[in-house]
Amino acid sequence: MARQRISYADIRTDSLYRDVDRLLDELTPGQLRQAYTAARSTLQKRVVRIEEAGLESPVVESFRSSVPTLATIAEHTQKAKTDKFIARQLVRVLNMLDQPTASVKEIKSINARTANTLNTLLGLEESGSALSTGNLKEFGHFMEYARSIGLALLYDSRDIAQTIADYIADTPGDRRTMEGWRSYFEKYMEMDEEAGERQKALERELRGSGSDNLRQRVREFQAEIQPQNDQDALTKAAKRARRSVEGGARKEKKGGKRKKNGEA
Repeated sequence: MARQRISYADIRTDSLYRDVDRLLDELTPGQLRQAYTAARSTLQKRVVRIEEAGLESPVVESFRSSVPTLATIAEHTQKAKTDKFIARQLVRVLNMLDQPTASVKEIKSINARTANTLNTLLGLEESGSALSTGNLKEFGHFMEYARSIGLALLYDSRDIAQTIADYIADTPGDRRTMEGWRSYFEKYMEMDEEAGERQKALERELRGSGSDNLRQRVREFQAEIQPQNDQDALTKAAKRARRSVEGGARKEKKGGKRKKNGEA
């Protein structure tokens, strides 16, 4: 009995056809090849749109490296195993088409959520270095560079991520380089370490101090760590240190109020 004609639309939308054995049982060799060619063509169009949009996706790399044409499969596969190989590849391509990273719209949505999450976790909006879908790709490249030269093993990943965002925000696009960021990062960490030491000294001094003295010392500390040139790309290290001290001052003040209310 002749096999029933099964359309590519049915294969594309029915999850039951994500099974290699079922594909081999229900499709003729010709239908199997037609379905694979159609699925591969659909994925190729998606890949082209992703690349034209300037986006990155693991789907693009997978397509370029391991989704061969029928001619390539025939050339490199034993004839007796060809149908099963095509069936496996068809299942793989269908699963790739279902991934969010195979859609320009979904990739942009994912990137927007990622940028918002990083901005919140790293406090980038407060520092004026908020990430967006427009610079997230470049941010990722700098993070990869930091990992490749071993900085990620030596320093807190938050410091690395923050300085990359600051560097992107403060440096014109045509002047941004991996080596430039590395120099920026090293100077940033030197400044951050100095500010951190002074902050610790201040915190020790503030213990037991009255609120008037507390406010005065915070103002003095702010003046000490404020670089003379507000346009300096490294001011963000000082600004973060300043915000940290201000936050500590507020906590000290609230703690003092609670203690007084308790005594009363």
